[in-house]
Amino acid sequence: MCGIVGFYNHSSDTVSLECLKEMARSMRHRGPDDEGYYLKEGVGLGHVRLSILDLSAKGRQPMKSRYSDCYLVFNGEIYNYQDLRKELSSAGYLFETNTDTEVLLYALECWGLNETLCRINGMYAFGYWMEKEKKFILARDRLGKKPLYYYHNGPHFVFASELKAIFNYPFCEKKIDEEARRQYFTYHYVPSPYSIIKNIKKLPPGYYLEFAQNIPFIKSYWKPSETILLGNTKQKDVEDVLEETVRLLKSSIKYRLISDVPLGIFLSGGVDSALITALASQESSSRLQTFSIGFEESPFDEAPFAREVASCFGTDHHEYYLKPTDMLGCTEDILTNLDEPFGDSSFIPTYFVSKMARKHIKVALGGDGGDELLGGYVKYKSLKYAGAIAKLLPKKFRKKVFSFYNPSFGNLCEEWKSMDLVSAMMGIDLQTYLPDDILTKVDRASMANSLEVRAPLLDYHLVEFLLRLPLAFKIQGGVQKFLFKKILSKYPLEKKLIQRKKMGFCLPLKDWFRKELRYLLEKYLSPDAIRSTDFLNVSKVQGLIQEHTQNKKDHSSKLFAILAYQIWHDRYIERLRNTSISFW
Repeated sequence: MCGIVGFYNHSSDTVSLECLKEMARSMRHRGPDDEGYYLKEGVGLGHVRLSILDLSAKGRQPMKSRYSDCYLVFNGEIYNYQDLRKELSSAGYLFETNTDTEVLLYALECWGLNETLCRINGMYAFGYWMEKEKKFILARDRLGKKPLYYYHNGPHFVFASELKAIFNYPFCEKKIDEEARRQYFTYHYVPSPYSIIKNIKKLPPGYYLEFAQNIPFIKSYWKPSETILLGNTKQKDVEDVLEETVRLLKSSIKYRLISDVPLGIFLSGGVDSALITALASQESSSRLQTFSIGFEESPFDEAPFAREVASCFGTDHHEYYLKPTDMLGCTEDILTNLDEPFGDSSFIPTYFVSKMARKHIKVALGGDGGDELLGGYVKYKSLKYAGAIAKLLPKKFRKKVFSFYNPSFGNLCEEWKSMDLVSAMMGIDLQTYLPDDILTKVDRASMANSLEVRAPLLDYHLVEFLLRLPLAFKIQGGVQKFLFKKILSKYPLEKKLIQRKKMGFCLPLKDWFRKELRYLLEKYLSPDAIRSTDFLNVSKVQGLIQEHTQNKKDHSSKLFAILAYQIWHDRYIERLRNTSISFW
C-alpha cells in the first residue's frame, strides 16, 4: 500500500522537485518505507511506499518500463499478479522484481488499458505516464477500495491518493465546493465525484481517466448494475449456490493471504469477520492473529463475541477496550487524518483497532461488503414491506418524492430500475455508501497507521456472483445474510453467535458527549466557532447541544457530523490560507 501523486504542468510556471517531494511526503503515513520521484518537462510523479511484496529497493516507484518510456505509480495490490506474470513471461517480458507493480506496468504495455482492467483482480489506484504520447492514464478499482483525487484547472492537472497532497501543489485554488458541503450535511460524507474542495474531484470506482492535450476523458469500465444484465446465476439449488459461494470465498481469501510481511484479521464477532476467520484458518499455514475493539458500555460491546470466535478457530487474539479518556486531547489529531469532513463516528474505533494491529502485523483482512451484498442492514428488511406499499401509490406521487434527491441518485435509480426495491437499494449502497463512507473510513484509518487492509468479500468474482442471485438467497424468512449464516452453521460456533442481532461498529457518543467529550462540543461548536465557518445556524446548533446534554433527545450522530466539519475547517481551511501545508 502506498501514496501516489502526479502532475502535468504546461504553464510557464515551474514546479520544483522540492515541491513534488512535499506533496508526496504529506502522505508519508501511507508509505513510510521508501519514496521515489520523476520530474521532467513539466511532468512530475511521486510515490511513498509501504513495502508488502518484494521488500527490496527494486520495487521502488515511479517504475519505468525497460521496453518504453512509460512510467507507473501504483497504490494497492493486484492479487492475481502471479498468474498474469506467467502469461506476460510467456509473451517475452522479462521481470527484474517480484512486485505486482511491474506486472501491472507490463500488462498495460502488452494488453492495453481496457484488457488490463478486465484481467486484474485487486484493489488499486494508479497513474500511468506515456512520455512519447504525452498522455496520462488514471484508474481506480471496481469497488473503490483505494482513493484517487484529481484536479484540473487551466494548464494544471494534478492527481493524488489524498487531498492534502494536491493542497501542496502551488497552483491549486483552495475553495470549498458549496454543493459538496451541502451533500456532506445530508449524507455525513462527501459523495463521489465531489470533493469538499472546488475543482478537485474523486475518480469514481470502476472508472478510468485519460488526459491528453489538456482534455480529461472519463469512462466507466465496470458497473455492478451491468453485471445483472448478463443474466441470473444458473445455480438455483441452495446447496449448489452454497458450494459456489464457498469456492469463491476460499479463492478470494487464498489470494489475500499472499504477503511477505505479517498478516492478521479484524474480528468484530459478527457474521462477516467470523466467516473470514473460519475460512482463513483453513487456508493459512500458520496461526492467525485477530484484533478486536470493545467498549465498557455493553450495548456497544462486541468483544465477548469476537473472543468466542477467536477461541473456536484458535487464533492469537488481541483486544482493546476503547474509553472516552483515550480520545481526550487527541480527537482533533485523529480526525485530521481525514482531509475531508467525515461524519461517521465509527472512524474512531477503526483507527484504534488499526493502531493496535500495526504493532503486530502489516496487513489485515477486513469484513467490509457483506451487508451491501447480502442485505445485512435493518433497512433492507423494512424495504421488503415498503416496496409493496410503494407500488400502491400513484405514479405522480412517487415521481414527486424522487425529485427531492440529487440528480446522481436519480441516475443510479435508473440503473437499477429493473430490480426489486431491496436489491436496487443494496446496489445503490454498493456504489455510494460503501466506497464513500465504509471504504473511505477503513482506508484513512488504516493508512494513518501504515497498515494495509484487504477485503475478501469484495473480490469482484464473488461480488458478481452474489449480485446475480435472487433476493431469496440473501434475505430468507426474515433471516438476513442467509447464505453466509448457512455456511457458518457448518462450523462449531454456537447458534446464538451466528443468529444474533447486528450491532454495528460505532461509538457510545450519546453518553460520551454528555460527559467526558462534552468539552469538544463546547470548544468547536461554541457560538464564535460556528460563526467563524460562516455556514451553520448558530441558534440551531446550540439547540441541538442543549437538547442532547440535558438528556431530552439523542443528537449524537448530528453533533458528531457537525463536530467533524468544524475540526476539519479549523485544521485545514485556516491553513489553506497559507501557501503550503504539511501535517506530518
